[in-house]
Amino acid sequence: MIAFLDVLGMRAIAKGPSAARYLEAYQKTINNAHRQLHANSESFERHNWPPITITTISDSIVVSCPMRESTDIAALFVVSSVVGHIQSDFLKSSILTRGGLSMGDLYHTNNLVMGEALVDAYEIEVHNAIFPRVVLDDKVAVLLETALKHRPITLPFKYIFRHDKDGCIFIDYLRQAAMSNSYKGFDLLRATVHLSCDVSPMKVRQKYMWLRSYAKDAINDFYTVQEEIAERESQSILSQLSEALHNDFRKHLNDE
Repeated sequence: MIAFLDVLGMRAIAKGPSAARYLEAYQKTINNAHRQLHANSESFERHNWPPITITTISDSIVVSCPMRESTDIAALFVVSSVVGHIQSDFLKSSILTRGGLSMGDLYHTNNLVMGEALVDAYEIEVHNAIFPRVVLDDKVAVLLETALKHRPITLPFKYIFRHDKDGCIFIDYLRQAAMSNSYKGFDLLRATVHLSCDVSPMKVRQKYMWLRSYAKDAINDFYTVQEEIAERESQSILSQLSEALHNDFRKHLNDE
């Protein structure tokens, strides 16, 4: 499983007055990703999740992990979670990213990455992503849809992805940020909603307009998810209370 990410507007950033600040933010985000992977290494081993490899190539980032079999949903979960974190971390520094997610033959070490899956992910980034999003290719989309139909999916996994208006499925990094850290994540959502779209040329403005619309949808979904979680917790508490009362009642009858 491989994701290829590209930083949007890097040419303009490199020539601009804030190049040093953006470079520092870029390096900090990548270092944070490596640091979190190291900190969670024991959790990866405990859950028997496949290892992650992250490589930077100029203004591009490659994230991958091996699949134990062609239906290995764990690899999709791990890569998408890491990519979502990287995207939201970049966004905090006003850096927009887009990319593609694919699966297939790949050779990836810390210093070298090559293979058909890399080409497929790159093609998705160039031709399909368009906006600040990481789009799943058809093979990965089928894997996801099959998993959602035939396996019990936990609430967090259910909200890692989003269907866009053009039919593409992409990694829902804003909702991931809100779910993993409600306060800071929600602040990021609100800041993105108020993002200025007064930029040029038009193709750049369209990317900012898409991002702002996405953030508005993510805020609405955030409230929906919180209500769903609260309802499930409430039902669980009521069920436990009902069972306790039932046991007390039976005990009272037995005592009589």
